[in-house]
Amino acid sequence: MKLVRLLLKIRLIQQTSLLKRFLSNYNQKISMKVYILLSFTLEVFTSLVISFGGYYFFLQRLSLNIRFYLFFIIILGIFTGFFSYRQTHVFPFEEFRELSPKNVKSLSKILLLTSLIEHLLFSSSFFGVLTLLSLMSLKTNGNRLIFFPVILFIYLSFYYLSNRLMGAYIYHKQIQKIGLLRLVVYLLSGIFWFFVGKAIIVFIYGHIYFSLSKHIKSIKDFSNKKISHQIAKEIFDFYFNGIKQFIHKLEVTLNQINGQHLLMGILVLIFLVFLVSILPIRFLSTHKKVVITNKYDFFNVYTFIVYHLAKKHTHPVLLKNNLLNFKDKRWLFANNFLEYFLITYESCVYLGVGSTIIFYIKNDPISQAQVLLWTNLFMMGNQSAQVRGDLYPYFSFGIERKQLPLIRSAPNGWPKVFAEKLWIFRSMFTSSMIVWIGIDVLFFWLTDLTLIYLISILLIVVLGFYIYPFIQMYMVPLATKFDFNNETEIGQSKDEETIIGKLQEIPRKILTKVITLVSVIFLFIDHSWKRILFPIEVIYLFIATFFILYTCQKILIKGLVKVNELK
Repeated sequence: MKLVRLLLKIRLIQQTSLLKRFLSNYNQKISMKVYILLSFTLEVFTSLVISFGGYYFFLQRLSLNIRFYLFFIIILGIFTGFFSYRQTHVFPFEEFRELSPKNVKSLSKILLLTSLIEHLLFSSSFFGVLTLLSLMSLKTNGNRLIFFPVILFIYLSFYYLSNRLMGAYIYHKQIQKIGLLRLVVYLLSGIFWFFVGKAIIVFIYGHIYFSLSKHIKSIKDFSNKKISHQIAKEIFDFYFNGIKQFIHKLEVTLNQINGQHLLMGILVLIFLVFLVSILPIRFLSTHKKVVITNKYDFFNVYTFIVYHLAKKHTHPVLLKNNLLNFKDKRWLFANNFLEYFLITYESCVYLGVGSTIIFYIKNDPISQAQVLLWTNLFMMGNQSAQVRGDLYPYFSFGIERKQLPLIRSAPNGWPKVFAEKLWIFRSMFTSSMIVWIGIDVLFFWLTDLTLIYLISILLIVVLGFYIYPFIQMYMVPLATKFDFNNETEIGQSKDEETIIGKLQEIPRKILTKVITLVSVIFLFIDHSWKRILFPIEVIYLFIATFFILYTCQKILIKGLVKVNELK
């Protein structure tokens, strides 16, 4: 238990360090106990408000039983276990692990217990909501007393099983070569998500677009309250009824599960937990190099290409250090390597959405160009956000902790470090940009797009190649923390996630929200107005880019000053 307390204390210090840094600017302090109490109180309050509000204002009318809520508790346990694998499969003091008298299984149990306690204190609101709703669906207090431990056991069992399976899966991906088999799996998955995006539009097009086109004859109709209410009512009724039918079908299916089935399921669950618990556990290695010597490994090939392209770089020593870090961080890159360097699965959804709309539009090249522009901006925004989000330990200044004396003694040390990291981010973005350009050219051949529209879109893609990596990187110095024990902990605290998430979201919205609004307006204006609006929109994107660069550069400079003061 001493190790559990130590790990919890360390994680709590990490959770609050940025908050303490912020409060220190106003000569204010917050104690650890107060922070824990406030966080846990907020989780409980959120659970109570959502549970009772949702039940009495909406869910009570649906008369859902406990099986329905148990289904979602299982789903929550699975996903929570998946996303907690780093906390339970990376030992924070890895360099000392081999000297520990405890074996790997004992250490794994300690990490699991620590993760669950931390989850209870800071992220338990969703579980609380589903638990309270499931207990409220029961009629008597006696049943509630019986079912609460059952609910808790089911949740913890699925959390444990999914966590162990995810840890084993990531370990396997880390040590295996990234070859043709991974590429085939990636392509098939990308095609699946493309058709998901296509299905979304097919579903929406037949109802929302039909309702809008039936009532809206000109842009002035948007200001007509009677028409707006009628459209909202039709759309709400359709989708609410659709959700209600889905819930009813799910409930009918779940109602076929009786007490005997539930008992059998619990016994099977106990057996699976026991079986998984006796299997060997392998921690993910972040200190020892995982070397894949196979020359056809895509990760090795990519590292080789970038290294040789960068030989004439202005700061070869810094860049070489970053590239060596890159190669040593296979544990970080191996999981979704092909998504980082081609396009993400979420981008495939956007591509499915955009391409379906484009092919719905006939004999209107400027509207097709507008949708293609929207698709490119959303794909670039998502690609850059996922690369930064998943690979943040690599792009963070925190990873340079061992080099602090050297960097601080060098003239313009931190600005140079930032420039090198941004260079590598853009080098990773290059292959994705080539894919986007290829997609745009393909649409040019398959649709009515004219050459001038294609050139305009390609210019925006090149602009996005420059600005989107910067949007994802400019706040890194400001959010930097050096109080971590293991590199996997970088970027995992709530304060880091909040600062990074909000500061990258604002400039992204400046670029994408306006384009989305214009895309909707395109549905209801004449062709002559579209020809005027499209070039204005392109000019807006260039002006917005310069504004973002100017504003974010100021925040970057402030962050570089702050990071130099950290210990």
